[in-house]
Amino acid sequence: MILEKSVLEIVEQEIRDIKPFKPERIILCSTPITCTVASEAFKGLSDIAFLITPANMDIDGDFYRDFGYSDVRYIAHEEALLWINISQGLLKSLGDMLDNWMTNRTRIFYLLASLENSFEEAILYQALSYLKQTRADLMKVLIVLLPSRVESFSLLFNAYTWLLKVLGDRLADIVILFEKEKVESYEAISIHGEPLKGLRALSYALRLIAECDSDLLKYFRSTTELDLNAHIPLLSLGHNLVTYGNIQNVFKASTLRPLVNFNTLRAKTIYMIAEISINLKSELTVEELKKELSKWIEKIGISPLFWGVTEPIVRDVETTRISIVGILGGIDLKPLLNNIAKGYAEFKEIALVKEMINRDNLESIQKLEKEVIG
Repeated sequence: MILEKSVLEIVEQEIRDIKPFKPERIILCSTPITCTVASEAFKGLSDIAFLITPANMDIDGDFYRDFGYSDVRYIAHEEALLWINISQGLLKSLGDMLDNWMTNRTRIFYLLASLENSFEEAILYQALSYLKQTRADLMKVLIVLLPSRVESFSLLFNAYTWLLKVLGDRLADIVILFEKEKVESYEAISIHGEPLKGLRALSYALRLIAECDSDLLKYFRSTTELDLNAHIPLLSLGHNLVTYGNIQNVFKASTLRPLVNFNTLRAKTIYMIAEISINLKSELTVEELKKELSKWIEKIGISPLFWGVTEPIVRDVETTRISIVGILGGIDLKPLLNNIAKGYAEFKEIALVKEMINRDNLESIQKLEKEVIG
């Protein structure tokens, strides 16, 4: 008797028959919002594979056609309110998908999380768990959009417990936190003078990070060794150096419209990425940027364990505009997570009463709270 192969098995066989693609970077996203951000941020960069595991069926089919390498795996599931109730049983299918693409050449894995639904959280948690177990050498960078305070208590409960678990279990080497509400209202301009609004600004910043990730790997590994995996971004996009007077004022501008909620600027590590025009190349060298960043750090009164600046990204354009992306580690998480913590507090008793979680689950979450947030 001849057994017919499924469409997925046929596609996978065809992939194996072709000369294998060996990506250096792999991007994993699961929702329309993270796929939109990823498509803008990483499109056109070489040696990238996009892996899409849809948490719902609303992702535009054009996204799949735009990328030469994507593995779409619809995992059958039942709707569940809490991510912890559907995370079991996903590991093998996700592991198979990841193994199909990872090679010894793969050096960095980006995962984008919008924390929109329980299935996305289950997918990403299991993917991170699998990567930690099987590829400890691989740098895992998690980009998180924290939900708005007006979301349902159950959604905020999921987001809070998921983030505590990911940070507490050290599943990602670097976690960069953005607040969705602040991102959506953010407006800036690119070095080319193009408007950047909302998610486009986020994609633009991630693009700069991706273009420098070879330099950033040393910084990422250092923060991992110091157990400082939670980070926040600071952005100054497309600021005119003539208008601002000097580079320190551009650094300062990044603190005036933060993309997360923090009380005071305190950090144990700082790394800056600069995007400049070709006519500023001789003026804004990496040495000059380091000197100016050192002065700014001293001026604002912080004493990081270490700090650094990447080699500037030089664009072939004549302008006095400059973009800065800062990555700060070792920050106070309490003000950042205050809004979603309130949703967790409101929903936890309901979850207990309805037997969605038990007392052991709750005690485990409270223990993580103390470890991660203090």
